[in-house]
Amino acid sequence: MADVFISHVSEDSALALEIAYELERAGYSTWCYELDSVGGPSYLLQTGAAIECCRVCLVLITAQSLSPRRAPQMTREIERAHEEGIRLFPVLNGVTHDRFQQEQPEWREAIGTATSVTIGRSGVAGSVARMLGGLAALGVPHAETPPTGRLETIRAAVDDLVAGNAGPDRSMPTPSRVKREAADVLRPARPRSYALRVPVAIAVIAVIGASGLWVFGSHPPGPAVAPPKIANRPPAPPQSRPIPDPLPTGVTREAVRAALGQPTASRPGSFPRSTIDVFTFADRELRYVYDEETEHVRQSEVGFASVPSIAEIEHVIARMTPAGAPSPAARAASFDVVNRKSAATTFRMGDLKAAIERRHDGRLDVTVWEASFH
Repeated sequence: MADVFISHVSEDSALALEIAYELERAGYSTWCYELDSVGGPSYLLQTGAAIECCRVCLVLITAQSLSPRRAPQMTREIERAHEEGIRLFPVLNGVTHDRFQQEQPEWREAIGTATSVTIGRSGVAGSVARMLGGLAALGVPHAETPPTGRLETIRAAVDDLVAGNAGPDRSMPTPSRVKREAADVLRPARPRSYALRVPVAIAVIAVIGASGLWVFGSHPPGPAVAPPKIANRPPAPPQSRPIPDPLPTGVTREAVRAALGQPTASRPGSFPRSTIDVFTFADRELRYVYDEETEHVRQSEVGFASVPSIAEIEHVIARMTPAGAPSPAARAASFDVVNRKSAATTFRMGDLKAAIERRHDGRLDVTVWEASFH
């Protein structure tokens, strides 16, 4: 279950990712199309399932989203949230509350009297405190720390936007303007223009030059002084590769290796006619069990080096399902294992089964498999 579903149009992808980043950093889990959709299944089914399981639907309202050509997608999401009784939280950027009510009367009826938050000149960072206050007022709980790797996932999604590889769009390709905006999200400000530096540099050189001539003329030359030796700096430690989200059941072995590279190890599986690929990262392993005939993933596993948060367990279980949607059963099972009510638990999610097991050595395993597999 994600705390916040972010409804937006493709032109506002960069802004939606920035909001997701700030909310995740504050401990709220989010569902954002660029981050959480998976290729293959219908985006309508994926967004619908995610809305059903969220606590709040944040509606990002901009001039782009109000356009008649782009509004229908958000209208479907807002209507779905309204029908499911999900709270709607309007966030405005570049438009007034009155304007959106006039141009989109359907949204006005669904959103009702909910108070909106306006993103001002200081951007999302200047408005996030009001968003967090609104979520707290709506009774949405949050984790003390963000899930491991989630913030890196958002940064990777921003990089994909910049590279023009943000995944399947729901109606049209992301325009180049969005790519330029995405390049500025979560990145330090650019240095000042060289046009401003050159005059200053010339002036400094002139002053130093004049000072040097004056010193030369006022003091007798001394022996040449060797320049100080600069100690060699130790090489920077290699950065560990970011931990990717697990892939769902049903994908092909080719797709797994295209996303993760060559496995750390491969071996025969415990079940008849099955093989396993293992991918090792800093604090976890991703394991995929394939049917040897079809080479499709029948079982997806994540092994944690230590017990993660409930939110992180929920997140990986959602990513291991083809729909990519959180499950109330997953939250309940995660709570029981993390809080030591049980060492292991098994539950069902439609055509899938899942298990969470805390091991004696402090490790924790999460497994999702097709119910017909075993």
